[in-house]
Amino acid sequence: MIFEFSKADGISGAMAFRTFTDKLLVSWNSIEDKEKKIPVGEGIIRGLNQIADPGLATREFAPRVQMVGSLKNLTAAVYGKGSAEARNADVVWQSRFI
Repeated sequence: MIFEFSKADGISGAMAFRTFTDKLLVSWNSIEDKEKKIPVGEGIIRGLNQIADPGLATREFAPRVQMVGSLKNLTAAVYGKGSAEARNADVVWQSRFI
């Protein structure tokens, strides 16, 4: 729904997407059990990777870059900043959105 919203107004759509990913991170960080936290984080990344359709997003460049930045923040939090998994996920986001 956020991607379709971004077609009408790219910057507002990117801001809504940023809010969405920030709330996902807040919810994910509230999980205290490490054994549950890691699979939930990986599930969030996998789910976004499967359902995020960049074809529905705006064609404007700047909002797309902001969306990729939001996704990079999410993957860095889940996998750890600078980890191989985070770098691989970042490449996937960039290749799909830009």
